[in-house]
Amino acid sequence: MKILGLLSIIFILGGRDLKAEVTNTICLQECQCRNTKNVSLEISNCLKPIEVTSDFNRSNNHFTGIRFNDVSIKNLDINAFNSFTELEHLEFVSTEIKNMHPQAFYKAELSSLSFSNSKFWNLPNIQCLDLEELIITNCSLKRVPKFEELPSLTLLHLNDNKISAIKEKTFQSLDSLEEIYLNNNELTGILPKLFYFNPQLSILDLSHNLLSTFTLEGTMKLEILSLSNNRIEVFDASSSKNLRNLKSLDLSYNKLTKINQETFRNMPALEILNLGYNRLTVLDNNSFSYNANLEKLILDGNNFKTLPIFEGRTDIFRRIYNFSCKKCGLVSLSSFTFGSMPGLLQISLSDNNLEMLDPKAFALVSGLEILDLSGNKLSKLGGNIFSDNKELVEINLSGNKLKILNPEDFVNLKKLRKLDVSNAELISLWNDNRGEYVLSELEQLTISNNSIKDISTDDLKIIPNLRYIDFENNPLQCTTHLANLIKWLTIHEVFSVEGVNVLRRNEKLLDETFEGTYDHKYQWEKLVKKSCIPSNDEEKNKNTDFVMNMILQNAREMNSVPIVDPPQQAPSYDEPDEEDEDSDEDDEVYSDEPEDVMFDTAATREEFSLHQVTNIISVTSVFVITALVVLSAAVSITLVILKRHNTLNINNANLPRIKIPRWETLPSQKKHSGSVYRPLSEEILTPPTPKFNRYEFKANPTVHSSQP
Repeated sequence: MKILGLLSIIFILGGRDLKAEVTNTICLQECQCRNTKNVSLEISNCLKPIEVTSDFNRSNNHFTGIRFNDVSIKNLDINAFNSFTELEHLEFVSTEIKNMHPQAFYKAELSSLSFSNSKFWNLPNIQCLDLEELIITNCSLKRVPKFEELPSLTLLHLNDNKISAIKEKTFQSLDSLEEIYLNNNELTGILPKLFYFNPQLSILDLSHNLLSTFTLEGTMKLEILSLSNNRIEVFDASSSKNLRNLKSLDLSYNKLTKINQETFRNMPALEILNLGYNRLTVLDNNSFSYNANLEKLILDGNNFKTLPIFEGRTDIFRRIYNFSCKKCGLVSLSSFTFGSMPGLLQISLSDNNLEMLDPKAFALVSGLEILDLSGNKLSKLGGNIFSDNKELVEINLSGNKLKILNPEDFVNLKKLRKLDVSNAELISLWNDNRGEYVLSELEQLTISNNSIKDISTDDLKIIPNLRYIDFENNPLQCTTHLANLIKWLTIHEVFSVEGVNVLRRNEKLLDETFEGTYDHKYQWEKLVKKSCIPSNDEEKNKNTDFVMNMILQNAREMNSVPIVDPPQQAPSYDEPDEEDEDSDEDDEVYSDEPEDVMFDTAATREEFSLHQVTNIISVTSVFVITALVVLSAAVSITLVILKRHNTLNINNANLPRIKIPRWETLPSQKKHSGSVYRPLSEEILTPPTPKFNRYEFKANPTVHSSQP
């Protein structure tokens, strides 16, 4: 009760603060307003179109942010927000603006003005002296007004509109403009001098338009340019002649057919280049010879057949660390392809047609850490293919036709921690020549979706520090090897496929927090149920039953019996009499099982039932406590409201008065229940009933005798 009382006091005080906060919020009439800690104001759901004038909220002008959400504004008057001396952010969301004066924000000290998913009847030339960010997105804007009075503007968002053309001097007055986003519009062309008077421009996004050509004039500081998802067919030296400071260029998803040495000659500072998903078929050896500062090169989705031997004009590409050519139709790979890129850390050649690799294909990139060869047609690797890549940490060979793995291919990789060989048509994990090889650092192994029928503990001894393994969707047979495999995985606390999936989501190889909350005891239950399925083969069922008992016995020895249901309707080892066949059917499953194993299994299930009951009680307790708290809050709020409206007065209430006799009352004194009679309202409003006594009769009453 004390706790409930304290909660009531807290809610009462909270209710007072809430009411005070709402009272202090002065808002437009017939609109819903929300004031959060006297910092920002949201105006929404107005019953009719509103007018915002200079007198708006003049008595409470300390907001730093105001949002108009789902309203209709009939008029934004001149200097509508001048009274807000601390206003920094102004936002219009899903708002219809019929008339807006150009100087509605002129003297407001705004830093950010945003219109999203809104509609303008006429967008004027917005004027605001201190505005730094202007955002007009998804507003069906077809033309861009000429911005003349935004001297401090550095960021301009005009994306997700319907702009098809922009006049040449539209941005002429924006001397401080640094970033402009025009993506997801309908632009068919860009005038060469459109940004001629914006020398500070560093980021330009023109992706997802209808551009067929691109050329800019003027000396610019542009560093990031995105032209992806357009219709550009030609990008040559004339397109890049004024982009000497450019560091990142995205030309993906266009219609480029040719790239030569002169294309990127004027971009010596280029670091990231994306040419993915064009129509390129051939690259010259010196296509990027003037780009010695390249760090990331993406060529995905083209059709090269083979890669050139990349050459540098003045210096080799020592800084490049990421090379990707996915879905490039590659059928071969030269040992000199990456000779000029010794600093490569990551190579992705997935989803190509590589059938075999040169033993020295990666010999010249000794610092390589991540290699992705998935989705090719490799049937074997060769013992020396990774001999020069001692820094490899992750290898992906999934989706190939390897059939079997040779531990010798990985034995020299002392830092290898992650190996993916899923969907690779494996019929066995390692070949018979595994010998004394040990992959001491390997921690994650993925061999799912293969044809492996048996994994022995000898196969896993090659990986003594295994932490995560995924061998889902393999036809593992229910043999003693499976029982020993489960025992080995349990003893070494190896995670199953669930652990691998969580690992992928977290993108962390070692996560102590995850390991501490994951249950090692019962994680292999699904594997046993999938592999040990009863059939019509009596001998197979006997072996299945034996393996199940062996698994239970191993678990009992480790004091962690997994909850595994034995196969139902498995035949008994002894042939029963026909007359007792039906009655003893349930006992046949456990006929040869040791009694102590059965006892431990029953005890484990009893503990599991107790655990379920405990969980139910815990959930119920939380529900009851929550209900009491909510009830207390409701009572407190009700009392506050009644008291605020002066409708609660215990002294004037028509309630029975209780009088409790004291303990010292003598036994001879008359006691009563404590209730005191008070006149009813009907008795007060109607005339009193006349009172008679027996002495006021005028005549004696007549007595009738019952005798005849």
